[in-house]
Amino acid sequence: MQYTRGPHSDYDAWESEFGNNGWSYKNVLPYFKKAEGFHDPSLDKSHPMGPRSSRVHDPEYDTFEAEYHGTDGPWRQSYHHFSATTKAFIKTNVDMGLPHTPDPNGSSVLGVARMQTSINADATRCSTSSAYLRPDVVPGGGTRGHVRVVLRAHVERILFETKDGVPTAIGAEFRDDKDVLRRVYARREVLLSAGVFFSPALLLASGIGYHIHDSIPVLHHLPGVGENMSDHVGMPVVYACPSTTETMHTAFEPSKLPKALYQYFVQGTGPLTSQVMEAACFVRLDDIAPEFVAREKANGTYQERASGPNAPHLEILFPACFVDNDDFTRMDNTHKNFYTLLVVLLNPASRGRTSAKLSEVPVNNSNSNEKTKNKTRKQGDSEKRFNVEPVIDPNFLADEFDIRVLREGMRFARRLGKKMQQDPALAGFEYLPGEDAVPSEDDVAMDKYIRLKCTTFLHSVGTCSMGPSSNPNAVVDDRLKVHGVDRLRVVDASVMPKVIAGHTAAGTVMLAEKAADLIKEDWTGKDASTP
Repeated sequence: MQYTRGPHSDYDAWESEFGNNGWSYKNVLPYFKKAEGFHDPSLDKSHPMGPRSSRVHDPEYDTFEAEYHGTDGPWRQSYHHFSATTKAFIKTNVDMGLPHTPDPNGSSVLGVARMQTSINADATRCSTSSAYLRPDVVPGGGTRGHVRVVLRAHVERILFETKDGVPTAIGAEFRDDKDVLRRVYARREVLLSAGVFFSPALLLASGIGYHIHDSIPVLHHLPGVGENMSDHVGMPVVYACPSTTETMHTAFEPSKLPKALYQYFVQGTGPLTSQVMEAACFVRLDDIAPEFVAREKANGTYQERASGPNAPHLEILFPACFVDNDDFTRMDNTHKNFYTLLVVLLNPASRGRTSAKLSEVPVNNSNSNEKTKNKTRKQGDSEKRFNVEPVIDPNFLADEFDIRVLREGMRFARRLGKKMQQDPALAGFEYLPGEDAVPSEDDVAMDKYIRLKCTTFLHSVGTCSMGPSSNPNAVVDDRLKVHGVDRLRVVDASVMPKVIAGHTAAGTVMLAEKAADLIKEDWTGKDASTP
């Protein structure tokens, strides 16, 4: 899992542009640091990668700015395996004039950087579940814990009572793994963290948003529910390279796999500790395509989508392997070693939306628990039950400007690829799409390839956007409370008003840490903010 926060100005825009007090970079940095347990790679072997590691510290590339990192948080971050091929990628970017960024999560993201990643001391992935759902939190194995996690539970709706004309969340209704209909009730408030697609779907299925079904009365009209979806999209440029080049393919060759397995399981090092995307460059159009920017401005068609002069427009990810969004069968018997340049649009102009589809299911009152039987239904008193599914319209590339930006990103990636091929260890040719099949000077051919291969990077945000009630797209306020509703908050990436120019995992965890303090403040009346 890559750990990238994005540029400072993206969070400043959450406050200044979108009207969310307390969400500037200065305000959210303490929560990034609170969550993070960063391993200093310069320390001895037992600390950064665990006591069984034989990983060698690389002072040229294991760099970071300490003032931007936390060391005591539960979510572990550090540097992982770093191949010679990735070093060549970084060197090529520097040779082409890009700065080598010492820390992509530090003072500036612009330039080429080695990627930090969520990695435990034993060189295994540190997921958010292992970081936060620890034995002292979740009951089991002799521990008492204080959070109960119900697996295979399908939430059907949020329960409301109306008080003084205002819908008030009181709990949730769900089906368990035996299809028993159950209800849980909140002593204080309900937190909705169902994700970018299911959070708005559950709001709609519960009567918050707009009309979607005659059996679901609208308790509060909120037109922004499910709107404003944005996501990173991009496509690959794949290069064939010599069989001797170190890639993820070579690690799995029969002659090399035993060594790689030994390194991983015994030493906690080697290529299997890689998260594949070992490096990336973050670039601005002004730097890689000044003629394009000048032409667009002259035509009156330029859209400045970046949040500031130090925020990137594009990312070029470098996986040392074959990556094709929809067709892995293109690898033939002649060429078996590849690396890829993934062109990623960081500030899409296009916006999608998500709604909800309800399918009626039979009611079996015998499956209801006693508390369900004794509690009066407050939302229309209907005995109908529904499965809730999101209906997603991503609307990718609907704005032609997105395609033109990706076109310039692909041209830059090709210049980068040609420069890399001057290294004998990387010498080869463009395998996908192929320079003859899609010439860089042919806008029509390039646009066709972009539309064919462009896909999501699974960084969707914005469907329950944070903002003041005067914003028609806003669903929650800057304390994450749903507008027009009491005792209900949304806490997930859906509240981000705009996708950040970086991967979204770090920002989502930061958001959750800050939400915890907001909740404590509201219920205790005391400042719970992280210093």
